[in-house]
Amino acid sequence: MLKMVAGGAISKGALCVSSSGKAVEAAADVTTQIIVGVAAEAVAAADDIVTLYPLNGQLLEIDVDTTGTATTFADSDIGFDFDISVSSHDFFIDPDDTTGPLILQSYDNDRATAVVFVPNTFIQMM
Repeated sequence: MLKMVAGGAISKGALCVSSSGKAVEAAADVTTQIIVGVAAEAVAAADDIVTLYPLNGQLLEIDVDTTGTATTFADSDIGFDFDISVSSHDFFIDPDDTTGPLILQSYDNDRATAVVFVPNTFIQMM
């Protein structure tokens, strides 16, 4: 488990990124932020301590955003970067956006899921 200072209220199960050294809920277009984990619990306010399930350097099964123009993947997409989309604290891989931090490893178009790699880029000295 990873503990970080929260940058604001965080919902349990929310995908969190590092912003100015604090954990905040991810929004779409996180290309300049670093994914740190999924909130194991909710916190009410900034500067609370949030416990996260760390994701850096991990594989993650994620639902596919099927609301855009592209709603499926092809073998030629494997190994490429994709962004996330967020809706009401739920997060998805966005097949329309190839500028994100998630690296596609495999997919199941019938189940609308994908397996992605979250690069190990978050290093913080405590």
